[in-house]
Amino acid sequence: MATYFGYMDVYDEYYNKYYNFYPLYIHENNKFIKIENVEELFPEHGNFAIYKNKYYDVEDKIAKREFFILDLDEDDIQENKKTSGEFNTSHFKINIEEIVNKDKIHSLSEFNIYPTVMAENDIVDFNNGKNIIFVEDSFPVNRYMTKTLLYHQGCYYGPFDLSVRTIDKKMYVNTKVEQTGYILDKYTIDEETDDDPIIYCEFHRPDKKIDFVFLDDSFKKETVDLITDEALLDAFTKTLSGMHLKNDSIPVDELPEAIKKVNSSPFIAVKGDEKITAERISRLKEMISNTKDFRDLSSNATGILSALFNDEEDLDELVDQIVKNEELLDKFQSHRIFKGKIEEEQEQLDSIKEEKAKIQEEISDINKINTEKVLESEKKKIEDLQTEKVQLENDIQAKQTELDGIIAKTNLSNNINDLKTLEREYDNRFKDVKNEIETEVTNLSKKASKIIFDDQFDKFIHTTLSNALAKYDTEDEENKYKSLAEKTINAATLSIKKDEVLEYIIKEIQAYRPKYSKNTVLNILICVSQGFLTIFSGLPGTGKTSICRILAHVLGLDTPVVDDTNKFTQRYLLVAVGRGWNSKRDLIGYYNPLSKRIEKNNSNLYDALKILNYESDSSKLPMFVLLDEANLSPMEYYWGDFVNICDTFSKKGNSSSNMINLGENELLHIPKTLRFLATINNDHTTETISPRLIDRAFVISLPYANYSYKDSSLNDFDDDLTPVSWDTLSTIMEDNSTDMTTVSNQIFKYIKAEFEKIKQSLSPRVEEDIIRYCSIAQNLFEEEREVDPSIVALDYAICQKAITKISGNGTEYREWLEELKDYCQGQSLKMTASQLERIISNGDAAMQYYQFFE
Repeated sequence: MATYFGYMDVYDEYYNKYYNFYPLYIHENNKFIKIENVEELFPEHGNFAIYKNKYYDVEDKIAKREFFILDLDEDDIQENKKTSGEFNTSHFKINIEEIVNKDKIHSLSEFNIYPTVMAENDIVDFNNGKNIIFVEDSFPVNRYMTKTLLYHQGCYYGPFDLSVRTIDKKMYVNTKVEQTGYILDKYTIDEETDDDPIIYCEFHRPDKKIDFVFLDDSFKKETVDLITDEALLDAFTKTLSGMHLKNDSIPVDELPEAIKKVNSSPFIAVKGDEKITAERISRLKEMISNTKDFRDLSSNATGILSALFNDEEDLDELVDQIVKNEELLDKFQSHRIFKGKIEEEQEQLDSIKEEKAKIQEEISDINKINTEKVLESEKKKIEDLQTEKVQLENDIQAKQTELDGIIAKTNLSNNINDLKTLEREYDNRFKDVKNEIETEVTNLSKKASKIIFDDQFDKFIHTTLSNALAKYDTEDEENKYKSLAEKTINAATLSIKKDEVLEYIIKEIQAYRPKYSKNTVLNILICVSQGFLTIFSGLPGTGKTSICRILAHVLGLDTPVVDDTNKFTQRYLLVAVGRGWNSKRDLIGYYNPLSKRIEKNNSNLYDALKILNYESDSSKLPMFVLLDEANLSPMEYYWGDFVNICDTFSKKGNSSSNMINLGENELLHIPKTLRFLATINNDHTTETISPRLIDRAFVISLPYANYSYKDSSLNDFDDDLTPVSWDTLSTIMEDNSTDMTTVSNQIFKYIKAEFEKIKQSLSPRVEEDIIRYCSIAQNLFEEEREVDPSIVALDYAICQKAITKISGNGTEYREWLEELKDYCQGQSLKMTASQLERIISNGDAAMQYYQFFE
């Protein structure tokens, strides 16, 4: 067995944590020896990977950056290989749960190892009345590292308990000198030793190291007496007062016990150190014999005290010396120590009074000086402001002259009628030039035919002119889209406080859908903001199309952003999907090589994409495109160019790589503000949604609203709302993002493992989407049915990203569904359990074929 000194470290990679133990020293022959070739012994990084069983909480046992002692046998260490047989980064691993259960983890103090700390101040008072000394160091105080040594002026004191003050997280040691009889252990390194008892370890701050001391025979130990004269005298009087004297005298039969009690009391006798015991008796005798008040006591009482401190054995002689003296303890109060303390306090008071007089005099002088300086400073400011005023007046006059000249030069441009006239002149000039070109081409063609050229020259001229005209038309169109994009970027948005935006949206949507809960509305907002494609599924009458229109209306997207009768400038577009669509030409259009133009199948969608292209990463208004009855044709075909964009949209950063090609290298940039919504029906007339698409979409199953809503026209809305900016929505989501709770994370890990059982593992993309959804929703949702918001959030996420993958048949698959349903029911995942019950019921009626979409 090998015993190592080292520490635990933890690395976070988004939602996974990796634990590693780093051995630094090995225990051999009662010494800790530094491991020089640690990376060779434990490749590649000189550590052991830590793995655990399913529900074992590592950090509940060992914290990050915690040092401890670890015993390892050969059978505790395993090779850490991938399924392919290759080594992982850490070649060896250990099971932390088995190590803990076998009691193989030890605290540092068990091996006389202590971290060292230094006091905040240069002066250290070990007997300050509070027993507390604050230290400047900061490192974890954990179950295996709770005691420390205080390093001061070349010596080590302790060990002490190390604690952290709750109010400000300051670290301190508690000397507890009263509990130890005012005795403190002090250690110094033996100059003659050849061993270095200091253990050097790099710590969590790269510019700092924390030293550990190994207390072995390399140190000299000395016991320090911290008791003061006041404490010694107080302890003595308390001992006498506790003897239950009768008439303030000690009966003869109790005298031996009294002598024994005084001589063996903690304030006199220090166990194991006769030198300190003798010194304390000597100090007490000196205080008594040199005090005038004690000399005034009767000789009998003085004799008793003298006998007590000299162990006289002739008790018969002492009996004759016992006298009654009621003022015994009172006399102690007039002892020189107390008088000296009063004189000391009086000196300090006189000193403070002198200091106060000096400070008051200095304050008076300072006030006088400051008043003069302030007056002088204000006078200088007034002069500067007057100079600045004159300069500004001159600048204004110069600018006015310049402006008058510009207005005079551009007076013609400000006349709109002149501009229109100029436009007509240019149009006529273009027609004239075009006619001249056509006439000239005709003449050239005739001349060419008379010499050696054939009709190929005519074709060349015709093609050249056609290309020139097409280029002119294209550039004119592009300029229009660019102008519309600039206006859209600068369009006004809703100006209310960020923390009020969600409440505003929820209130407005509930005006049309009063039976929708706050969580239902928030769920839609989170899905749309986090996913490039959101699918709305549900029975006919659940309002799939209308809720999309309501959402667009509330966000202010269903009215034109810019008034233009020739171009589509709304930010919400409904596209009715037709049967038989098989490519993007059916959805958008295609490039015609003969006309050199895009032939638009849906001009509104084309306009929207072109404007978004010029908005690029400056786009600020959401753009929602609703694919109504999306699965009348296979989405994988007509929407295929957008599928890959789903992946890049789910990641942070700009969207510069999100491009689609409409043909002839006409590339359109897709900004972050574009979102696709889709409504689907599940019957024999529709196409199946492919697993590749399901993996990338949020699938929302709408509750039956039982609320009549007309989908016929936008006139149903009697108001035009100001658009909500995309940055406002996305920022709200990011601001409310935190790590998943421990409970919800454990439930999610269990569900992932269940899907692995049936060989339908959740993809990394789905896992990432669920974790990101929960990290946001758990901070926005309300409790449902007395279920914590974090569990409610996980319930929505599993319904919309995990169980949508369900597709299988047979008895075993049904049993798995039943087990998963029962588990979800027990963990309060009510919606997931309900959906699983629906899948099982429908599958039983369909010859044991079970699927989410049916």
